[in-house]
Amino acid sequence: MIHSVFILNRLSLEIIIEKHWRGTVSRTDCDLFRSYYTSHSTNNSIALPLSSSSSSVPSIIPLTSTSIATFILSGTDLIILSISKHESSSNPLFISALLHSIESLLQLYLDTTQLSDNAIKEHFITVYQLLDEFLDHGYPMTTEPNVLTELIPPSTMFTKLLATNTASLVLAPDGSLAARDYPKASLSIVPWRKSNVKYTQNEIYIDVEETIDVIVACNGRVLRSVVIGDVFCAAYLSGMPDISMVFSDNSVIDNAQLHQCVRFSKFERERVVSFVPPDGKCHLMRYFVNNVVLPVEIHAEIDFDEDKRSGIVNVKFVPKVLSGFGSQNESKQSGIADCFVVIPFGNEVESIELNVDNGSVAFDTESKQVVWNIGDLKRGRSASLSGHVTLDKTRAVPLSTPNVSVKFKIEQVSVTGIYVKSLSILNESYGFYKGLKCTTLAGKYEFRTS
Repeated sequence: MIHSVFILNRLSLEIIIEKHWRGTVSRTDCDLFRSYYTSHSTNNSIALPLSSSSSSVPSIIPLTSTSIATFILSGTDLIILSISKHESSSNPLFISALLHSIESLLQLYLDTTQLSDNAIKEHFITVYQLLDEFLDHGYPMTTEPNVLTELIPPSTMFTKLLATNTASLVLAPDGSLAARDYPKASLSIVPWRKSNVKYTQNEIYIDVEETIDVIVACNGRVLRSVVIGDVFCAAYLSGMPDISMVFSDNSVIDNAQLHQCVRFSKFERERVVSFVPPDGKCHLMRYFVNNVVLPVEIHAEIDFDEDKRSGIVNVKFVPKVLSGFGSQNESKQSGIADCFVVIPFGNEVESIELNVDNGSVAFDTESKQVVWNIGDLKRGRSASLSGHVTLDKTRAVPLSTPNVSVKFKIEQVSVTGIYVKSLSILNESYGFYKGLKCTTLAGKYEFRTS
């Protein structure tokens, strides 16, 4: 399956850690990946927030006639790279899913949502041990975090374990701590959860995060509109709680991916999310919804005059009224945050003079990209940009005008109308606190101007 995994610095492409399962992969293959990544990556001096995981480089790259590279971007600092041989009949999509699992596992162990170069170096031994347990001869072996935490205690637990339970640990040859006994969680019918968990204050938090991808034609017709919804659960509950969760509107869900703790048959039959949660954080489910109402519209006019070697730019950022998204969301929603508009012009543009009524705007002379940082907009407000373009006299006039891309975040709003309607624990009598939250983010949100 996987021959080798490399973790690299995203900027310098320096190898921080490497692990081989089926013989050592030649560094030549890794050098080929570096060359390909460097030549195909877009290097913009203006960085756009909320897009650290995007890349202009394809995530699956044939390096030679016998090797293939699969990689993911982790935050803004790291690349997690896998190199496999063609003759191993590897499935690149399955390898990509394994790399995402490795990323989630490292985030859990290092207690961070953004992996960094320094964090990997500081916990080098722990990371290497995790990779050794996670895969066996290149195949997935022990992938459940609850089992792994018994085999390899996270570094944040070292002092506590040494003081209270040293008898259950042994000193490994590399100087790290390891479990003496076989992990009990692997023998349980719910291996994702520890037994006898106790909390003085019982809490559960459910976050519904919807990312909307949109492509709108220049005539205003919506060509593509899809929402990817992610439900995250953070459970700090005593005992073995059996949770039943009901959404406000299940009928719009076209497809769903469920965590192994969710009872699939009950969800298919009753559309109820019934599960015994892992202790701590987990990605509970992902769902897909097509053809939703757009929360933001862009009215754009970009035109070039061949005779005058100039052009005009007029863009209006218009958040739509959200009353159709449910009365609860409407009462809580206060505005739209972290608004950005990006317009990538070509090399035919020499200079641009722009004026905005909200936020700030910058034009990068190297990438020829305009980034308009609107910031936060109160409910019912819109923002406008206007300006004049000077074209390079030595180049031909562009045949088409650039597309306009948008980024934004809306708190306490679900564009699909899906939110947690009820959440209850069926088999425990204690009281608990439940925190429910929903957020809408712009994914690939694009308006065509020609």
